[in-house]
Amino acid sequence: MLDTQRTELRRLLVRALLGVLVLVGVMAGLSALVAEPVERLTAWIVGILGLPGLAAGLILGESTPLPIPGDAWLVAVAAGDAPVIVVGLTLGVSSVAAGSLGYLLGPVLARLPYLRKRVEAHRARGEAFFSQFGMWTVAIGSITPLPYALLCWTAGVCRMSYKRFLAATLLRVPRYLGYLLLFRLGWESVVG
Repeated sequence: MLDTQRTELRRLLVRALLGVLVLVGVMAGLSALVAEPVERLTAWIVGILGLPGLAAGLILGESTPLPIPGDAWLVAVAAGDAPVIVVGLTLGVSSVAAGSLGYLLGPVLARLPYLRKRVEAHRARGEAFFSQFGMWTVAIGSITPLPYALLCWTAGVCRMSYKRFLAATLLRVPRYLGYLLLFRLGWESVVG
């Protein structure tokens, strides 16, 4: 069982790395193909929503079953001229808040009739993973482009220690800063 879990952890890391490379590639592709419309869209999003709106959108997308991942907000602001540090910190702190909300929502969502069977089908595997790797499960998931909301719900359902959960989710702050910086550098390297 331990070898199986280590193999799963390696697969998760490989998929995460590939996900980062794909996201950076998408940003480079967008900047090469449609730079001007994306820059206008970015200015519009930031102008209309402002930092509070970006934070609220990210919290909603990363804590609920809505199909708006946090990385969509990164893409939305990467082409703009908003300060990387301010936006990265705002999104990172918002993501930590979203994770905590997702952690609390997980057990509630797991009781919904249409999700109960799915949760129970995978619960033993999730609990084994959390008991084997504990905080590292969330730490690795926090820095990857994998579905963060699902990770947080699972941590809540599996009753992971909230203190350990919160400590691991704090990695979302440097993750958002780093990803935004990478996206911005990728964008600027093509657009100039």
